[in-house]
Amino acid sequence: PVLEQGTADLAANGLYSRSTYLTSPTVGGISWLAHGTALSGLWINSQVRYDSLMMSQRQTLNRLFRGAGWRTVAVMPAITLAWPESQYFGYDKIYAAADLGYKGKPFNWVTMPDQYVLSAFESLERKPGKRQPVMTEMALISSHAPWTPIPQGIDWELVGDGSVFSDQATAGDAPEVVWQDPERIREQYRKSIEYVMANLVSYAIRYADDNLVILIMGDHQPAPLV
Repeated sequence: PVLEQGTADLAANGLYSRSTYLTSPTVGGISWLAHGTALSGLWINSQVRYDSLMMSQRQTLNRLFRGAGWRTVAVMPAITLAWPESQYFGYDKIYAAADLGYKGKPFNWVTMPDQYVLSAFESLERKPGKRQPVMTEMALISSHAPWTPIPQGIDWELVGDGSVFSDQATAGDAPEVVWQDPERIREQYRKSIEYVMANLVSYAIRYADDNLVILIMGDHQPAPLV
């Protein structure tokens, strides 16, 4: 139902979408294997292969865009420590968690809700006026475990510095409560995916122009429990 509604909403606003399936090289975690696969075009299904890729001269999608005159950006709200692997991918600019200006409370492991990340990206990289075209890799994290609490979308004009989300960040059951019940875990995971998809549709409708293309990729299936 969320996808059906999103498709209808996009069409009503003159936007086109289509979906297909991808096979991920990982499941339940180790998401960097999927990121490496998508950006290198190689099948990276182990840490050994990933480490080898980081030391290789293999072209990346980011570097190809840079070579074509685009500004290449990484938006990584989950990165809170040093990230030496970033040198391989070829970014002109990296926005880690501390660079995004979020003033609200974290949602347990999730440092900030997706809506804030997208809003900050608009302010930082898609300002009106003449600029380079931007190719951005953005690792959204609101669908990351423990899936509680689930953010709720708000009016984009109210997002601001993110402090408006602090009440949401302390609402709902704690992970210790949710993770006692497998059915509840599955429900919370589903709700997180509903949020992600509805939020991305809302973002596209709010901020799209004739040049915006969004590829939404799930990096892997959740843990077998889900």
